[in-house]
Amino acid sequence: DPSGRLDADAVAAFRALHGTLITLAQLLAPFTPFVAEAIWRTLAAGRAGRPDSVHLSDYPEVHEHLLDPGLDTAMADARQIVELGRRVRVDTRVRTRQPLAEAVAHVSGHASSIETLLPIIAEELNVKEVRVATSSDRFGSWRAKPDFKVLGPRLGARVKSLAEVLATDDSIAARLAAGESVDVAIDDGPAVTIGPDDVDLTRDTLEGWGVASEAGATVALELTLTDDLRREGL
Repeated sequence: DPSGRLDADAVAAFRALHGTLITLAQLLAPFTPFVAEAIWRTLAAGRAGRPDSVHLSDYPEVHEHLLDPGLDTAMADARQIVELGRRVRVDTRVRTRQPLAEAVAHVSGHASSIETLLPIIAEELNVKEVRVATSSDRFGSWRAKPDFKVLGPRLGARVKSLAEVLATDDSIAARLAAGESVDVAIDDGPAVTIGPDDVDLTRDTLEGWGVASEAGATVALELTLTDDLRREGL
């Protein structure tokens, strides 16, 4: 704040960083003894009863009770959402400094604890609100067309029948976009198994939104700017 005092979040962040660097110095000590010693003497030597040398300290032990696999999974989902949201900004040429109203994200099988990370995601994407959707249907429908260079040699003339089926069944495109392989019945012959690499996928995006998808995750940003958002961006 203006008085120069640190708020509680800043103090917690510095303490976490300090503890991380000290532990890292202990972990590195057997491999990079001089670098580890320099870190230790700067941050830890002689403080809070710690020895003067990192090589006189006990090697760190794992505290199993502090591990939270659910939080690890949620953070991985959060990072994926942020990456896709930033991709939308790049693709639509909307700079990160420009605040946006809303982001909607769908991640297949996302961790329930992702809800606690939504404020962090919102800050990283510079949006007012982030919501988690139960499906990606609201972001627009997927379209799939056969990649004729790939499927032509394999299916011959049957590739035209496959194209007709893909043009009339959006559910197949949605499954392919999610990374699945799909058995498609065409003509009167045997079903054809196709995967995401066998087709060209496109999405019919909702007007006023930008969408990016990858590996079962989809993120949509509302790109419409109000006067208040424009002023805040300036």
